[in-house]
Amino acid sequence: MKWQYFLYAVVIAGTGITVSHAQETSTVSLALVPIQTAFVKGDLDKFRAMNWIKDGSQSGIGDSALNAKFGKDTIVSFEGSGMFKDSDYSGQMLVIKDGVGYIKMNYGQFRKYYDNKGGYFPSFTSASLSNSQSLRLITLGKELSMDIGKFSVEIGKGTPEDSSLSLGYQRDTKDGSKDRLTWGYVKDTAFGSTTLNERLLAPTFADEETNTDTITLKGKTKAAGFTLKGEQKVVLYSGNIMSQAQMESNSATAADNQIVRATTIPNTKEMMTTLAAERWSLNDKTFFAIGYRFAHLHNDTYWTHRELSYLTGADLNTKNYDVWAKTNQDSNIVTAQLLSNLTDKLAFISRFKAEVRSTTSQSDVDTSATSAISLATASNVANVSSTAESFSLRYAGLPKASLYADLDLKQERYARTLFTPAAVGSHAGTMETLNHTPEGLGTIGTRFSPMKSVNVTTEYKHSVKNDKLEAFQNTIQNDAYMNIFRTDNDQVMSRVSWKPVRWLENSFKVQQVSTVYHVQALSRDMSKTPGSERDFVYDVALLPTDKWMFNLSYSLKLLKVEGRGEQSTFIPPASTSNVYSYMLTTSYMATEKLSLFNSLEFSRAKNRTNDSNSINLTPNADTVNGVGAVAMLWGNNDAWWDIDTGAKWEPKKNLTIEPHYAYYTYEAYPGIEAGNYSAHVVWLDVNVKW
Repeated sequence: MKWQYFLYAVVIAGTGITVSHAQETSTVSLALVPIQTAFVKGDLDKFRAMNWIKDGSQSGIGDSALNAKFGKDTIVSFEGSGMFKDSDYSGQMLVIKDGVGYIKMNYGQFRKYYDNKGGYFPSFTSASLSNSQSLRLITLGKELSMDIGKFSVEIGKGTPEDSSLSLGYQRDTKDGSKDRLTWGYVKDTAFGSTTLNERLLAPTFADEETNTDTITLKGKTKAAGFTLKGEQKVVLYSGNIMSQAQMESNSATAADNQIVRATTIPNTKEMMTTLAAERWSLNDKTFFAIGYRFAHLHNDTYWTHRELSYLTGADLNTKNYDVWAKTNQDSNIVTAQLLSNLTDKLAFISRFKAEVRSTTSQSDVDTSATSAISLATASNVANVSSTAESFSLRYAGLPKASLYADLDLKQERYARTLFTPAAVGSHAGTMETLNHTPEGLGTIGTRFSPMKSVNVTTEYKHSVKNDKLEAFQNTIQNDAYMNIFRTDNDQVMSRVSWKPVRWLENSFKVQQVSTVYHVQALSRDMSKTPGSERDFVYDVALLPTDKWMFNLSYSLKLLKVEGRGEQSTFIPPASTSNVYSYMLTTSYMATEKLSLFNSLEFSRAKNRTNDSNSINLTPNADTVNGVGAVAMLWGNNDAWWDIDTGAKWEPKKNLTIEPHYAYYTYEAYPGIEAGNYSAHVVWLDVNVKW
């Protein structure tokens, strides 16, 4: 997108022109980044994905700004930045004329990077037949990055914070490639039996190009003591999304070396009307608000599924589908809120929400593997009704303490009728289901300050969610589903802060979360899986002198899942997920014109199973660092450092020079992940004001 260079040139030139006609109260700042260089050793793609920085050298414009006043009633402000190689741009402009209105414009774009590798399984020793890559780690032959952009313009009466009438337009865009969480199968026939030689390791990706256009008309007025608000919004969404997964193997079997490619072309139109009224009464001690929203959505989607040979590129004609789908959805939502200060010490808050939503969809599926079209139609009708209530009390009448209590309730009823024709596959027939999902959350807490230097906050939460599915008619064969999924959760949190002297302040927080998952599948007994989470956080701030400042933070997170499943012949092993991190920041003001700053952050994650009945990797067990049949790692097991140091120097008035140096390192844990890197990044910020 080369036109951004021209845009920034025009903005900078325009800044210089307009300031010459502005009053003396105008201010302009221009921040340049003449150089930023990243020297990376190791895995470049992982470095880009984790730090959103491209390796090599680049330059750009930092946080620049213009604030000017023209005449007595016109204010113009502008902020902008841009790093050209990273395609990271932003610009905001606001013009306000007293008694008339305003115009506001906003533009932003940034590039997000993704890792192009799949999973890592060191026990695979063979090479892929199709591309000679080692099957233990497959890498895509393309860089994954996504440009995400936004442009908006709004005009209105009054000011942006208090406008009586406004019209706005916004476009959101995505263009690029990203990784996907679902990996493809990799098969090494030299590894054990057929039940062990397949692993989900192959990376998958999606090429996306989407646009979302939103037009919004908002208005506000007052009548009979009420503030009335209205909004009309139209959203148009279109795109082209191609996702691809590949299966790789060391065998010549076509099914073990194939590309699975799906293309989705959606087009969505949504219209929403929102009306609201609010009012303060009883000497501004009671606030009441009510709102209503109606939304209509229509979606047309064309979807294709193809399976191609990775060895020859030929169409395998095994599970090819073309689908044309249409969906219509209407929803009606009513909300209400009441806030009442019953006394000077006691406040009561209540909220209510009710929603009725109906959805109808139809899919025409071409099941022919040839050029001839053979259509089969599937349909789905769903109706949802839900209500939610919330009640809160706040009491501040106790000496040195305050109390609060919250109760949140929600009830949802989901009725669905699904028809699938026999031509689509083995899951053919009609299913009518009714889903009840009541849930509740209760909270009580206190804030206590026994002395001026000590503050204590303690809180307890209990929540229950019970998802129950009932099938009234089910002719779909081999359709297994959960008919009960219940979650019980208890949380206890306590935080103590202590400031014994002016130059020392510290706090300690501990939180315990216990969760039990109850699952019942069709024709199975109920299973129970408990899990727990413990968090510890300590923060300390030191200001020994007016020139020195230190901040230190330490956090420890301990997660555990018991892995019990009474209804299953395979019982997953218990697993732990522990993460601890340190963060230290310092600053030193050497002189009035020179200050130094540093930051250091270290984090270590270690997730593993600790059950002797864990999945056995024999006969080619991975024994790196003791990882094998007894303990199997999964999840993140890594360590990383971020170190940043720099200075801020003001050699003369309105000129600031800031050199920076940063060091980043990532160490993947052997046996579960590959891809280490270390990087040195240097850059320079130069800020000029006039």
